[in-house]
Amino acid sequence: MTVSVTIKDTIVRGDILAKPGRKKKTVKDANVVQDIIETTEIVENANTNSMIEEIVNSNGTHIIEDTKSPKVEDDGVIIDTGEIIEEQPIKEIEIIVNADIPTTIEETSSTTVEHIEENETALTTVESTEIVEDKHSLAVIEETEIVETLPPLEEKTTKKDSSFFATCKMKWKQTFDWLHNHMFVYRILQITLCIFLFIGANIATSALTYFGYIQYKYYRIPDGEELDVERNRTWYLAVGNTYTAVTMDIGHGIHVPEYSNINETGKMTDGTKTQGIYNYGIDETVVLDNVTKMKDYIRHLDVDFYALQDMDVASTRSYMINQYEEMNEALSRYSRVAARYHHTQYLVYPFDHPIGLINNDIVTYSRYKTTYGFRQQLPINTTFTSRLAAIDNGFSATFMPINGSDGKYLVILNISLDKDASIRKQQMDVINAFMLEEYEYGNYVIVAGNFNADTATVDGNFANQQQTPTWLSDFDETQITEGFAFVHPTNETELANFRTTDLPYEQGVNYQAHTSGFIVSNNITAESVILDTNYQYSNHNPVQLKFKLNKPEKK
Repeated sequence: MTVSVTIKDTIVRGDILAKPGRKKKTVKDANVVQDIIETTEIVENANTNSMIEEIVNSNGTHIIEDTKSPKVEDDGVIIDTGEIIEEQPIKEIEIIVNADIPTTIEETSSTTVEHIEENETALTTVESTEIVEDKHSLAVIEETEIVETLPPLEEKTTKKDSSFFATCKMKWKQTFDWLHNHMFVYRILQITLCIFLFIGANIATSALTYFGYIQYKYYRIPDGEELDVERNRTWYLAVGNTYTAVTMDIGHGIHVPEYSNINETGKMTDGTKTQGIYNYGIDETVVLDNVTKMKDYIRHLDVDFYALQDMDVASTRSYMINQYEEMNEALSRYSRVAARYHHTQYLVYPFDHPIGLINNDIVTYSRYKTTYGFRQQLPINTTFTSRLAAIDNGFSATFMPINGSDGKYLVILNISLDKDASIRKQQMDVINAFMLEEYEYGNYVIVAGNFNADTATVDGNFANQQQTPTWLSDFDETQITEGFAFVHPTNETELANFRTTDLPYEQGVNYQAHTSGFIVSNNITAESVILDTNYQYSNHNPVQLKFKLNKPEKK
């Protein structure tokens, strides 16, 4: 009979098998050894009377017991009940198991294969043996797994750093290791990085140099700068006579109906956002054609005075067309006084279509003799970005003598105020102080221009599909000093003089309002009207003033 036995676990009491690798193990009492048998194969040979039975005791432990122990003699090996015989052949174990007698297990050779498996608390030793029996001898080859419980290993606790920086560090190390193993890619990346660093350093240096240059070249025109009077006339004004004037923001000559400004944004009534397209005029031909048509229109108005704003002299956005010279050609019979309103160095933003140079004037034309003119500085926004834009706001004051008035003057202030309400309030304070001084001296004062605020006192009936622009606020007439009043157009409820430029002009779509007009002193009687151009030449309609210089009251 051939017996194959697999013993998975051995539980030992006392100090028997206390250490792995011992050569000899003796069990003196069958009750102290419990072998857990998981696999047992029994094959009975007809030539032998021996049988090995598998017995499972009450606690679940498997015990191999020989019910019959006949005496066997083979090669000097005797196995009998009650006898303990030792033999030391290689890979051979003698086993005597009987419930009634002591049992000795001797391991004569160690062909043990130890396999140690580590978990949280145990170390496992694996031994392999097989058992083969024939009719003369019992040769044992066992396959056994012996588990010895050792004291639990000390748990190594490592605090895992799961922070963002630790993750980045790990990813960087993995990337670096990969690159280290792919040197060709590593070298390419090194060269690319060097190129980008070189380019980046040059860009940064150029940007710093450029902004430094812009700041270095920034300046404000000195306060009280005297202005040249060109082509002065000889006619004098007279008290009691009636005169006419027009104020118009000509929009750099580029605001044709099809034009929209990329710097302007807005919203439709349904909330749809809008933004203009062009940073320059549509093209040079369009701008030149528009300036030509506009100057002809202005000339045919045939008024006594013109107060024009946003007239480009040498600006990239209007293709360097000198609109001042163009307008002078149309108004050659007028004296003129020009004051610089906006001046910049070359602006490189936006990068795809730079603004470039801006040189922009406010110009006053008069049919009558002009004694002198000067420019008064106004408060401006002094933030870094505003300094780049360099809107050097100021107004021009033109003095025209009045015949028979004991040395009094008609003083026309030409203005274009800031969109920011707080800055505009500061600007009005300066203008008020100047107006009041001149009025108290006995002069006649008119303020003409673009207030960049809604000057209407009543809502006009202007069909549109846009929300009110966020920058547009009401003009506070209480800011006007005593002795002066704003002249509201007689047709302000029917016609507006400003349209938004975040969209090309389409009647009934663009938002419209009143932003231009006149303020006059109490010694002037005046009325105004908005002239309808349907925004053909600019985003502003002109406003015309008819006024009379009243005789001073006798004291």
